[in-house]
Amino acid sequence: MNLYLVRHGKANTSPNGEHILSKIGEEETRAMAHLLKEKEVEIDEILHSPKKRAQQTAQIIGQIVAPDVALIQKSTLNPDEPIEPFFAEIEPLDRNLLIVSHLPFLEKLVASLTNSIVDFACSSIVCLKETSGSFQVNWILSP
Repeated sequence: MNLYLVRHGKANTSPNGEHILSKIGEEETRAMAHLLKEKEVEIDEILHSPKKRAQQTAQIIGQIVAPDVALIQKSTLNPDEPIEPFFAEIEPLDRNLLIVSHLPFLEKLVASLTNSIVDFACSSIVCLKETSGSFQVNWILSP
């Protein structure tokens, strides 16, 4: 099974102080979602942080790649959350799971699971492949 890690798209601050996707963030996220669709990526579950920019990113990807898959909000995916409690969500990985989150959470998660350092640009997607209980970086897509 695969674990798809997505950093939210580029964001702007709205008048009420909330970070929302910018026009460029929306466009880049759509482009990445279409690449996933072209690769015929199958997604069984989509998790996202409560932050608006992550929710919007998850919605765009979900609509394009997996319109029948529900979006699930998880407070454990906020930027500065510890990664250890999240391991229960992915071990054992028995489904193709897409996670939309932030830095530094995503960088710490990849480093812990793979012993690799990955630079997450906004809207980028990292595919981790789980084999025999361990994860490897399979591929990276970046706008």
